[in-house]
Amino acid sequence: MVTDQMFIVPPTHVVRGRRVLIERACSSTRIPRKVIANAVEHVLAAEGICDAMITIVLCDDALIRQINVEFLKHDWATDVITFPLRECPLEGEIYISVETAARQAVEYGISTRTELIRLAVHGTLHLLGYDDTTETNRLLMHSRQELYLEQILVRRHEHFSPRVISHRNGPVVQLDRTQVS
Repeated sequence: MVTDQMFIVPPTHVVRGRRVLIERACSSTRIPRKVIANAVEHVLAAEGICDAMITIVLCDDALIRQINVEFLKHDWATDVITFPLRECPLEGEIYISVETAARQAVEYGISTRTELIRLAVHGTLHLLGYDDTTETNRLLMHSRQELYLEQILVRRHEHFSPRVISHRNGPVVQLDRTQVS
């Protein structure tokens, strides 16, 4: 299992009562922790959550596979696993595999940064009770996820050209960055 020595823990980001802690349990290239924390905060604010404590653990495929086997009985690495811990105030953990995110980013033709944001948004929606196990729920959750992703990327003063691409969970709006003068 993971030991305390494996984590590099930055300060908690606190925005209007919503605390987002990003922990890194893998040795990886530079990870945009503040951007990910701000993405989670954006979703929480948009969903009307005023008080929350969310921990995001950025890990590798080996750790997320171990968690997937232990808690979900699935013997494979996945992109994101979410553990709701408490409803009021909202508290939960989101585990994101940076390795899987990087592979998916290449597959979808987007940046790893954008895919990490997408997975953080996806995990946050799960903590808020959204479910993607039925087609109807999956479509609702997916549309929310893509709406928030677009808002987050636009909020960062970046201009994007939308393009629909195929994704295992349904169509994804890919936002290709263009230069803004």
